[in-house]
Amino acid sequence: MHALGFVLDNGAELLIHIGVNTVELKGEGFSKFVEQGARVKKGEKIVSFDLDKIKAKGYDPTVMVLISNTDNFVAVTGVPADRVALENDVILIKK
Repeated sequence: MHALGFVLDNGAELLIHIGVNTVELKGEGFSKFVEQGARVKKGEKIVSFDLDKIKAKGYDPTVMVLISNTDNFVAVTGVPADRVALENDVILIKK
């Protein structure tokens, strides 16, 4: 589980992708906490991953957060950060 997709209440299609080429790990080092189709809330734990394992296997551990349907919104802006916590916004969407 190196990638997760969501449709937000505002219609935004959100993709969270953990690492570069981590699909090659075939789920090793990843744990999911929600089932497909579940409704999740801000701050709810959805996935965890072993950062050291990803790095040890030679993969870039960058986590990408993307909106795939940006044309449906007035503005979609990323919030730059080296590290984030549950309370931090990483993307701002203006409808």
